[in-house]
Amino acid sequence: MPLVAVSGSRKVECSQGGQIMTSIVFHSTSGSDGKLHLVVPVGQPHTEFEVEVVVRAKSAGKDWPPGYFDLFGSIDDETFVRHPQGELPPPVEFE
Repeated sequence: MPLVAVSGSRKVECSQGGQIMTSIVFHSTSGSDGKLHLVVPVGQPHTEFEVEVVVRAKSAGKDWPPGYFDLFGSIDDETFVRHPQGELPPPVEFE
């Protein structure tokens, strides 16, 4: 089974009801066989896990609707002013 390069992974752990769930997000590319082969490092040999997989196609770099950036500069009224936005509150710290 050929392994496919994985990039942009992140790991998030959360606890609910005394159980710890680790969410690992991979950005990967399917192989020439049209299959996505995953190797998920769990660090605990001979342990049974419940695994949930969600597969969704990654957008081809089109995060904005078509024509969105055509709007920039469309306000030609010289009296139009963007008022000060103020300060952001300090970020919330998590343990």
